[in-house]
Amino acid sequence: LQMASVFVTRTPLAALENLNPPTGTAALAVLSDWSLCFLDDTEHFEIHRLTREWVTQQKTFPDQRKAWALKAADYFEGQPTWDDNELAKEYYEIAEAWEQFATVSFRLEGHYRLIGFYPRALELNQAVLSKPISEKTKAIAYNSIGLILQLYGQLDNALAFYEQSLKTMQ
Repeated sequence: LQMASVFVTRTPLAALENLNPPTGTAALAVLSDWSLCFLDDTEHFEIHRLTREWVTQQKTFPDQRKAWALKAADYFEGQPTWDDNELAKEYYEIAEAWEQFATVSFRLEGHYRLIGFYPRALELNQAVLSKPISEKTKAIAYNSIGLILQLYGQLDNALAFYEQSLKTMQ
């Protein structure tokens, strides 16, 4: 239950198996019998929100929880959809793996910028800057914010972020 409670949404069984090869599936069947977990015919499971919150509040295995979240993040980062990358970002945040969090956030930011969702792209860069990250990663985030502000036509603000990026990179 501890391991499965790391997952924050409806999840493929393959993700659980990535954390702990095949033994997890039998445990999910038992949890499903007690209505603590939902299994479906499409090879997906979901831990009930209240169950997940209760397990999280127990604060047992906090280091292991971070390790599991990191494995979950790696699994979702390797999947093909943008939704999977959003999940990877969430799991990297749980794992406190800030550089990986930034890498996935930048990938998502580029996607959102490309399709014109500039506010979401801006939010992702601001989220990266709020984490303890390297100076190089900060410079990338400043540069990306400058690009978004330039697209908004806020050239003076964009220039300030470009200059901050250059200063940080130097």
